[in-house]
Amino acid sequence: MSLKVAIYTAIFGGKDVVRDPIKYEENEAINYFLITDDQTLESNCYQIIYKAPIYDDITKNARYYKIIGLDIFKNYDFIIWHDANLQIVHDKILKSLKFVDNKAIAFFKHSDRNCIYDEAIKCIKLKKDYPFKILRQISGYYVRGMKPHTGLYDTSIVVKNCKLMNNAFLDLWWYEIKYKSRRDQISLPYSLKKFNINPGIMQGRRENNQYTIFSMHNHMKYNFLSLNEPKPFSKWHKIIAIKIILFLKKIRLHGI
Repeated sequence: MSLKVAIYTAIFGGKDVVRDPIKYEENEAINYFLITDDQTLESNCYQIIYKAPIYDDITKNARYYKIIGLDIFKNYDFIIWHDANLQIVHDKILKSLKFVDNKAIAFFKHSDRNCIYDEAIKCIKLKKDYPFKILRQISGYYVRGMKPHTGLYDTSIVVKNCKLMNNAFLDLWWYEIKYKSRRDQISLPYSLKKFNINPGIMQGRRENNQYTIFSMHNHMKYNFLSLNEPKPFSKWHKIIAIKIILFLKKIRLHGI
């Protein structure tokens, strides 16, 4: 009996365009899904699934489905998420399943960092979320014993082995994103550690791998569905939050 594989992505708030897989050929074992709030999107390969937004934050809408998925995925053996700015190479993507032969989940290693403290600082500098929100999150991980330089992952592709997946882990990962910062790469190492999950490591990186072709998003900043302007980022909040995170990292590294 052949394995069933679901490959899916999400587009909310017009952040990306539809990029149909390269070298696509119909295969009854492989199904493509695109989750979106735009009822005008069309595709020759993806089954379009319309979902009304749950959150004002368009990134958070996509990340909900990225982590929790859809009920229909229960009928599949493997699930492969890809960010919508990655175009699937159809005849290569199944090679990524080898990284979950005996693992529940697999990702790329982060190409630039291996530390949630450094990632938090970078996200604050790039205005990926509010400084004190990230600081509160990292402070919580510090209290729970998270050490620096213990691994960081790129979640632009997420490969799941449904037979080995612990759904409680996915629920925790989503909880951390929903109630703390939207940055899934910050909360992932903590969530993996909590459930003692050792992920598979995929070959390559987001911008250069055999499974996908990388493109830029339509818009790189975090946008919202409402017309309300988000409150501005405070320069002093950034400075204070970064200094405290550096201090927490130093204590963890040296036991001061």
